Amino acid sequence: MNHARHELPRLANARCLTAVVTMLLAGVLAQGPAAAGADSGTWRNPRPQPSGKRAAPREWGRSVASTDCNNNGIVDEDEIEACNGLPACDDCNLNGLPDECDIAAGTSSDADLDGIPDECVTYDNGGADDHWSTDENWDDDISPNNQPETEGFSATVGLFDVVVDESVDLNTLRLREGTTLRVLGTSSEDMEIQDTGGLQLASDQLTQSVLLIGNGRNIDASQGQVRIKGGGLYRGESSPAVAATSTGRCAGSTTASGNLLAGSLLIETKCGATAPGEMSLSGTMSVDVVGDAIVDARSGCVACALCPEVGSSPAGMVAGGETPPILCLRDMAGLSIGGDLVLLGAAAFHHTSTQPLVIGGSFINESTCPDCVAVTGPIVLGGGTGAATAAASPQSFEVSTLDLGPAPPSSVDVVTEMEVAANAAITFEDAFANHPSGDAEALYVNTLVLRQNASVTVSGCTLYYKTLIDDGAIISTANGGGLAQFAGVPAIPAASSWGLLISILALLTTGSILLLRRAARIAPPHAGPVGLAYKPMGR
Repeated sequence: MNHARHELPRLANARCLTAVVTMLLAGVLAQGPAAAGADSGTWRNPRPQPSGKRAAPREWGRSVASTDCNNNGIVDEDEIEACNGLPACDDCNLNGLPDECDIAAGTSSDADLDGIPDECVTYDNGGADDHWSTDENWDDDISPNNQPETEGFSATVGLFDVVVDESVDLNTLRLREGTTLRVLGTSSEDMEIQDTGGLQLASDQLTQSVLLIGNGRNIDASQGQVRIKGGGLYRGESSPAVAATSTGRCAGSTTASGNLLAGSLLIETKCGATAPGEMSLSGTMSVDVVGDAIVDARSGCVACALCPEVGSSPAGMVAGGETPPILCLRDMAGLSIGGDLVLLGAAAFHHTSTQPLVIGGSFINESTCPDCVAVTGPIVLGGGTGAATAAASPQSFEVSTLDLGPAPPSSVDVVTEMEVAANAAITFEDAFANHPSGDAEALYVNTLVLRQNASVTVSGCTLYYKTLIDDGAIISTANGGGLAQFAGVPAIPAASSWGLLISILALLTTGSILLLRRAARIAPPHAGPVGLAYKPMGR
């Protein structure tokens, strides 16, 4: 009997086990407890930050150039913001100028000399119901749709619940504190807002200004800005009887189906407001923004706000903190942005929808509260209404997740799918310190799809992926950046687990040594190389 041939499996197993144990020991000892993280066990990228990292946010937010139309030494936008309701400093037509300047310049008429431009109408709830179409519900007892004049009107609604029961055509629409506007009709109760002032939701009081949309209704404000200020809430619903106030962050009906077309979008907050500006998209709602979408928390009370969990009360404050403004996508809601998506200050952004977030421009994430940003839903870069612009000029995507290496813990945010559209030019970068620790930041993606002729640059950061689909993209790296595949398994155990790990490795090593010794006893003394016929030298 050839004992050597029968011992082949045992010898192979022993040698393989020894090799694995050696590699494990070498790798673990090379990492050391410090690399594993003496406290949390998390992996940290020791690579220094790129020299181009931005320390301060860019300038965003003002919708018009700073002017002082009445020469009172106060910038017009600041005067309007601080206005206490007097007609002179109000801006009922949302053109960015105090109304007294419009009347003085002759751009607005004032036939009754009340200091209010004649194109401005106010809902006063004087009728027997809460319908938009009821003439008696307006200050001159004629609804905007029934006005005899041919020019458009700017409507203001405050303190009342209003049901939009007809198709509405306006210059601008302003919702103030205590208002709930229900755009929940079931036929053709849509709204068209034609001027650049667009749609504004705001409240400085204890009650929010709420716009509820659903049942497939449409709001077209593509010529102007949709501005959701502190105390303003845009949310989806399917029932006209829903409560006026928000029941929590990112709340809304899972069956809501309303559509908004905006020229630009600005969501912000104000120190002292009862709640931040909030847009919550749920169900199958959709929002298409022609230009930029900005979430700006720089007007809040503190530099970094309290960031409550999704579903908690929007007014949940603690000492020294406040709830930040938020843009939220969930369920099957869709958002397409032709320009840039910009997060400033303690801005919050949640994307867990199964539908893609489409960004035609850049993702400029300068949020100073990283826990307020949670993005796991799919993303398409260089698509939507801004696809032509994205293809013509390079865009950027700011990564903001802590770089936890190729084996991050399960708690890390992972984008389900990231697609760079054909012909788009995208640079993934770590140009802003979102985390106060200053540690390197990265992006984790389950499936990374690079379409034909897409130009992708990874600069000063790591773009991690599980699956890469390359349809013919041009990939380059800069400033120490790169692409890497990640496993999605727990990181190296923390220092507290080293004793158990070493014990297990010691047992494995002992087992391999015993196997080798047994194989050595059974094999013949001059068996020669395993698997080869033995032939003594000289024969």
